[in-house]
Amino acid sequence: MTLAFSLLLAFLAVCGFRMELTTDYLALVNTESFIWLLVFLFFARVIYLSIREKDKRLKIFASGFAVITAAFYVLGISLSKMYRLSWIWETRSYLLNTFLMFFGHTVLYYSFAFLSFRMLRDAPIPADKKPQYKFSMKKVLLYWGILLIFYIPWYLTYYPGLLTPDSLNQIMDAISLDSLNNHHSAVLNLVIRGILLAVHKFTGSYQTGVGIITCIQMLIITFVFAFSYEWIRKYMHNKVIAVIVFLWFALYPIHHLFSVTLWKDILFSVCFLILLLCIDAAVIDEKSFFRNKKKCFLMFLCLLLLPLMRHNGITVTVVLPIYFFFRFKNFRKQVAIGFACVLLVFFGWKLILMPALHITDIAPAHVYTFMEQQIVRVLDEHRDELTEEERSELQEYFLVPEIWTLYNPRHADKVKDQFNNELFHENPFRFFTLWLKNGLKFPLAYIEAFLLNDYGFWFPEVNQWISDYSMYDGVKVEDIHPAPLAKIGYVEKIIIWLKQIQFTKTPVLFLLFSPGTYWWLWIYCGCYSLYRNRKKFALFMAGFALWLGILLVPITNDFRYGYGLIVGLPLILFASLSGRTKKAGPGK
Repeated sequence: MTLAFSLLLAFLAVCGFRMELTTDYLALVNTESFIWLLVFLFFARVIYLSIREKDKRLKIFASGFAVITAAFYVLGISLSKMYRLSWIWETRSYLLNTFLMFFGHTVLYYSFAFLSFRMLRDAPIPADKKPQYKFSMKKVLLYWGILLIFYIPWYLTYYPGLLTPDSLNQIMDAISLDSLNNHHSAVLNLVIRGILLAVHKFTGSYQTGVGIITCIQMLIITFVFAFSYEWIRKYMHNKVIAVIVFLWFALYPIHHLFSVTLWKDILFSVCFLILLLCIDAAVIDEKSFFRNKKKCFLMFLCLLLLPLMRHNGITVTVVLPIYFFFRFKNFRKQVAIGFACVLLVFFGWKLILMPALHITDIAPAHVYTFMEQQIVRVLDEHRDELTEEERSELQEYFLVPEIWTLYNPRHADKVKDQFNNELFHENPFRFFTLWLKNGLKFPLAYIEAFLLNDYGFWFPEVNQWISDYSMYDGVKVEDIHPAPLAKIGYVEKIIIWLKQIQFTKTPVLFLLFSPGTYWWLWIYCGCYSLYRNRKKFALFMAGFALWLGILLVPITNDFRYGYGLIVGLPLILFASLSGRTKKAGPGK
């Protein structure tokens, strides 16, 4: 009976895995039948082993990972095909295919989680001969020097830095004689302004100032990478794996590219990595950590800098301390005081220092982008169902009467650029009321608009916008222009290769450049943490808080917004999977 049930479930899984929302029920009968037979036998074997497995916790958390990722996959496929969800249940055949595809992918991801969880659980644990590990600052400096050897050619090729539209706009805001702007982070603008003006005073060149800023950013990134690698090394008992991880820090082309790109998101991501290191230190020995004022200060400083460098970083600042309050029960006082200080400084900056320094705060159009997209989607799809008064109330919040003609479900810039900020400031409560009223009337349109605006960060198969790869000619800032110090041939070849992978979806390699893939790996680590190593779940919660903020960004597929999850992956991966408890037996 067990074998027959396993074969039946495996057959349904293969059917669903193969069809992917098509109506071709004979899709398995083709020249690939032998391959699908092997997949069928693999699924049957895994299901059979799972039924016989006595460790219920293993099956529960493997199932949790499988269901979450399969749901993400089905939603992502639906949105990428038709930009809407409703069509998948409009006919019985589509509804059946959706269910089969969900079931098939659930079995696929469950197989991966079940087998890997079991392998990690049953792996031998060194008892007496534990690897001698001692954190070494000398090794950090050595790794830092090695990393710089790989990064400097990119700096030379892209000197004074790879400047995208946002980069140049931030530089323009920083050197503006009128006022600073908080759209691109006023804190970073003040730093950039100080360096640029100081260098310009001595050299008469903004170009040199930008080059110095890019160099400082590259030095910071490589040092933090070297430090985090030395920290992670205690979790890696296999030298081959240790070398692979170091090569990832040294050779992954996005690290090189972003190290010379002036975006607030890059230093934001590095700050998030430092925060993860602090959390891991607290998890390892919370008594030692919370009694060390310097370590506590660094952690809460990161929690303060995240929302100051990128506005959606506020989700990390708010969610994590609440989690810490329950996680670190013996040190609630320290957590409460630290969180209070962070909020005090943050709101002091926003409400007192920014007005005093004549810094213009971010416009509502950039804060409530996802709401604007939801409203415009309603106007695009359901304006005939609205009364003349309801339609007029919504339209007046945009400078273009027929705003739905500019609607792009994957990119919000055209809509937010037409948002009436002045009208919003007159009565914010009225805007929120209208938004909520229409959301209750057209909930599916709101859900679709929200998911379409961020599905690149939870669905791996989305083309990612990584960088301009070249200078932006539409904006001129003083004497700033491309001036390579040396054109390194292999750098240009890597860029060409990266473009091919990015835009042609090269199998497997494409997934290495997808934030959605990295988020799935974070979920995998979170589920394993709950199964075997609950202490490390704190690291997943940090990533979850960051991911919530990423969902509010104005574009579906911008790699830089998810960069914090990418640079933090090695730490959570090895910390979660390597820190095993002693084997206690099935089900315990």
